[in-house]
Parts: sequence; structure tokens; C-alpha cells
Amino acid sequence: MKKIIISLAILLLMTGCSVNYDLEINDDFIHENINGNISKNEFDSELGENTDLNIYYSLYSDQNALIDSDELYNKNISEEDGKVFFTAKYDYHGNYKSSRVIDYCFEKHFVEETEKTYIIKLGGNFYCQYADEINVNVTTDNYVINNNADEVDGNIYKWKLAEGSKNNNSIEMIVSKDLKKNNANNNGSINYFQIVGTVIFVILLLVIFIIYKKHQNSEK
Repeated sequence: MKKIIISLAILLLMTGCSVNYDLEINDDFIHENINGNISKNEFDSELGENTDLNIYYSLYSDQNALIDSDELYNKNISEEDGKVFFTAKYDYHGNYKSSRVIDYCFEKHFVEETEKTYIIKLGGNFYCQYADEINVNVTTDNYVINNNADEVDGNIYKWKLAEGSKNNNSIEMIVSKDLKKNNANNNGSINYFQIVGTVIFVILLLVIFIIYKKHQNSEK
């Protein structure tokens, strides 16, 4: 178990490598993709430092995706242009709260899936700061009710986990499960114009009433 936890942490990450933790939130599932690369020279040098807890073990051995299950990440390793590229993927169906990465890397983690929303609140000490910077990207077409992202680019919510980051390495997000972002915007526009139209209609009625009363008074 200790090997599994430490090797999982190394997946998230080795110094000098590039790492992304990507989530895609859909109507009924959350797709997780841990991906990045490390130079072949660093990869080879790390192999000689510890034959039990080395990068080779982390990348090539099976890794559990959940804290309460033997289900494994779907992993892929490739080499190109002097770099080793790796991906570890898993699809959560109502069980993201059992993510081993979330459980191990964040001191405080509250993840809840209700009938209407996904609620993700992560913070406290971050135990996986093995690279200078880790990119967290959450992509969703669903309506985001609340978030504290460092940057929002269309439907992608971005955080950079690093020492001294402005949000103190916290991630907060509440996502609607049944309302799409575009639908929410359209509904908002329709409501706005309905309100404006109603106000204008009431004003016109008042103006007509005032003119009518003046006309009646002038005939007396």
C-alpha cells in the first residue's frame, strides 16, 4: 500500500516534468486524465536512484484509481523526441469522492454529487507539490454555479497549483448536472427582455391612462 501511495504521488509529479490534471464534467460522469512528460535523461537518471520507489515503477506498474476499489487507471506510456509521455485515465460514475488522487493529495477534500449538482471543494496542505507548478483544468459545458478558478477560458476552468499561489492551492467548484451553460445564458436573456418588456408595457398603459384622463377633464 505504501508503494502505491508514493508512486501515485510521483505520478503527480517529478521535478522538471510537465504535468496536467484534467477533468471533464459531463451530465452523468467525470473523466479524469493525468498527463505529462519528463525528459528521457531525467527518467533514466531516476531509475538508478531507488529500485523500489522510482519513476519506472510509478509509470509502468498498475495504479488504483479509487481508495475503496481495485479498479485501475487506463495508462499509456510513449517516447518521442527525447521525452517520455504518460497518461492515466479513469471515468467516475457517481464515485469521484473516492478518487485516490484527491484523497491523497489534498489535506481537506469535500466532494459530493447530488441529484442536481457536483460539489468539489479542495484545500489545506497540498501533498503532491513535486513539480514547481501543476496545471489543473476542468472542462464542462454544464452551468457552473460557483468557482474560484485562477482563469476561465470559455468552458475551461484553470488553476495552477504552486507554492504561494493566490488561492493558496484551493479548488472550489459547484456545477449543475441538468443545466447547460448556453441554456442558462439564454434563459437569463429571455428573462431580462421579458422584464424590460413588461416595464415598458406598464409605462405605456400609464401614459395612455393619463392622456385619457386629461382628455376627459378637458371635455367637462
